[in-house]
Amino acid sequence: MAYKVRSVHYSRKQAALRRSSAFTMFEFLVVLVVTSIVAYLAIPMFGQINSSMERVNVRKFLLLDLRRAQAESVTHGCRGIFTISSDNRSYSFGCDYLAYDTNVPPSADVITFSRTLPSHTYVTSDRTIIFNSKGQLVDELGFIDSRSITLSDDSDGPMRVFATGSVLGTGLFEYD
Repeated sequence: MAYKVRSVHYSRKQAALRRSSAFTMFEFLVVLVVTSIVAYLAIPMFGQINSSMERVNVRKFLLLDLRRAQAESVTHGCRGIFTISSDNRSYSFGCDYLAYDTNVPPSADVITFSRTLPSHTYVTSDRTIIFNSKGQLVDELGFIDSRSITLSDDSDGPMRVFATGSVLGTGLFEYD
C-alpha cells in the first residue's frame, strides 16, 4: 500500500489570521499606559478604602463580641462584665462569680476574651456594660438598664463618630 503525502497550503486569509493573533509592541504599550493611569488614580483612594473597611470590621466585631459576652454570661451563669479600657482602644469581657465584686465599677474574676481596636479607632460607653446570668443588661445593683456605645475614628484628623448604638435591657444591641 502506497501512502500519498498531502501538502497543506494555507489560503491568504488563513495566513493573515494567523499573523494577526499576536500582540504588537504598540498594543502592549497602550495596555501598559492605561494600566498605569488606572493605578495612579486608585492608589490615593486605597487609604480611604482601607480605613472604611476597618470601620466596617470594628462595627461587626463589636456586635459579635457583645453577643458572645451575653452568651458567655448565660452559659457560665455569671455576671458578665464588658469593660472598655481607659484609653478607649480596647475592651475585654470576663465573668464575676458569686460573691459579686462590690467595687464600682465592678471587675471580672476571670477574663474570657479581649480585643484591641485598629489604630485611630476608639470605643466609648456611658457606663460599664454588665450582663446578668439571664443575659439581660443590668446596672451595678442588678436592675435592668440600657447603655449607649459610640465608635469614633481620628484617622482623617479630628475625632469623628462613625457609629453609635444601644444595648437594650434584653441584651439586644442595635446600631442607630
